[in-house]
Amino acid sequence: DIKYHRIRFCRELARKNLKKMQKKLKKGFPDNLFLAAEELLPGYVVCPLKNLPSEVTAILSREDQAIGYNDNLPQKRQRFGIAHEIGHALLDHPQIIHDPFDIKDSIIEAEANSFASEFLVPLKTLKKTSQYIRHPVELAEHFLVTEEFMWNRFKEAQLFNQIF
Repeated sequence: DIKYHRIRFCRELARKNLKKMQKKLKKGFPDNLFLAAEELLPGYVVCPLKNLPSEVTAILSREDQAIGYNDNLPQKRQRFGIAHEIGHALLDHPQIIHDPFDIKDSIIEAEANSFASEFLVPLKTLKKTSQYIRHPVELAEHFLVTEEFMWNRFKEAQLFNQIF
């Protein structure tokens, strides 16, 4: 199944880039996405944008070598948006305006989401951390992600048997 292989590729790309940054990952995950973007996308800047609509978390501009994030959203949502855009850049996705009705666009978004998911909460680190922090809500705080994101991460990683 091509979708499965693409998603797997995106997660492996996240792990490969985390490994590149290993010496700077004191907690086993990128707690500072500004430094992560600087490290993985040399020449790019990450900057706040005040006038983005609330449904837009972040945007990537290759032309400007910038990732702009929605400054009006909570930090945990901003982190996902930045990681998602780093994924788009590293996956060399075409620069497009998102169209939820275009199947190619939804595949590209799913790939960037898979990258961001593994990048923000690496499976290996999640498994190790969940041995002493058992509940997804507490893990969300630890990894600086939303509770909804952590519940989804647990589901996709098939880790519910570890906590229940």
